[in-house]
Amino acid sequence: MISGKYVTEISLIVVTAVIVAMTVLFNDINIQIRIKEIRTFLQRSNRDDNSIDHIGLVMKYRLHKAMYENRITSENKSILEARINSILSSRDEQSSALPGRYKYLSVPVLFTINIIRYVIGMPLIKDIKEDEVNLDLEVAYYYERNKDYKKAISLYNQILNEPVSGRALKASVLLHQGFCYSIIGDYDRAKSKYLTVIKDYGDINTAVTAAVMLRYLEGFRTEIEKVLKTEKDSTEKGDKLYKLIAYTESYEVLKRIENTSLPSEKGKIKYFKARTLEEMGEPGKAVEIYQQIIMEDSRSEYAASANRRIFLVGSAAYEGEKIKKLAVENNRLINDDTLVKMVEEDSKFRKSDNDQRDNKAIQNSFADKIITSGVNTSVESNSIDRMIKKVEEKLNDKKNISNKVNPPGEVRVKIFTNDGNIFIGILVKETPAEIVIKSSLGSIKISKSRISRRINL
Repeated sequence: MISGKYVTEISLIVVTAVIVAMTVLFNDINIQIRIKEIRTFLQRSNRDDNSIDHIGLVMKYRLHKAMYENRITSENKSILEARINSILSSRDEQSSALPGRYKYLSVPVLFTINIIRYVIGMPLIKDIKEDEVNLDLEVAYYYERNKDYKKAISLYNQILNEPVSGRALKASVLLHQGFCYSIIGDYDRAKSKYLTVIKDYGDINTAVTAAVMLRYLEGFRTEIEKVLKTEKDSTEKGDKLYKLIAYTESYEVLKRIENTSLPSEKGKIKYFKARTLEEMGEPGKAVEIYQQIIMEDSRSEYAASANRRIFLVGSAAYEGEKIKKLAVENNRLINDDTLVKMVEEDSKFRKSDNDQRDNKAIQNSFADKIITSGVNTSVESNSIDRMIKKVEEKLNDKKNISNKVNPPGEVRVKIFTNDGNIFIGILVKETPAEIVIKSSLGSIKISKSRISRRINL
């Protein structure tokens, strides 16, 4: 009865609601179209200023030079590498310009907007297509960070042949190619690429970076030849060649001496071989060896170093969270303070879970490109799961033994610090100046001046 009496009014309300909803949807799609336009413009502008993309190249040379000259400890090097990886890897989700929403609805809306703009005499909006060059560039950077240098070089060649590649982009790509050639030991091609950038692109800042990298390359090459000619095969020689970025030569030395070496040298050789395999584009094999070292003796001289390398493999890999989780689990056996600092450095530059979910559609373009290209993504997921399970079993065995020896009576605490960090663990020691707790990340020392709040659990 009521609906029949007010049928006109109800119809008007429904029509109004539909019109309002369609207007809101139309405006939202329009906003998304303009956001896509702005994102593409910013990405192209950022591509012309590649200073952040060159950080990893120069730092690689600088860190290895400092190691060779014994001016940096392995602990500090690991922390710096974690910082660099987290900065560069955080760019991956920015590799696609297309918003995930309204993929199909944007076409008729853009057509309608352009009709209106044509009628009132305004310039038409072009449909911004995915910038494939930008996406290819990010994938090539990914290959490079994950030591798949030959694939990186191949993709860089494709980018150089693209007609849309400007001078600044070409200079940057040539610089990266030179770096990749230098790492795989093709020094003549590396030098040629650097010289091309210096001679043909001298008006671009990239030429200055190329000159610096060429100087590093020639210094390393001279030192490599000296080590190869004057030193006998030994673990020290293999280590020196590794530090001089002569990975293939280092691996060959280690292979020649492993069968005749003393038992006390076996662990050292195993660790050094894993390091060179990692840098030679075999991170999966390297992680397996690192994990063997840890499981055989978590208190050995090389267990902590091996675990740091596992974490660094995970921090460079796309969706490498599971590999990093393995390192964190391992640290419950090792209690390495440096690994704790590496985790903190890594988290500073990573996006939050919410931000990652918001950008999921944008990340998919990059992920699809990685998967279809068949990049070597470190270790198989099932293999990592098995490793984590074995670590948990070992931890449970240790816990059972500990409970038999020491009756339970531990105090669990939750500590909030002034800089926003939260630590949860077992209270190990407390002094007037600091608190020491044992957490899942290992043993952590916290200065009382940093503590804003403390809760006993």
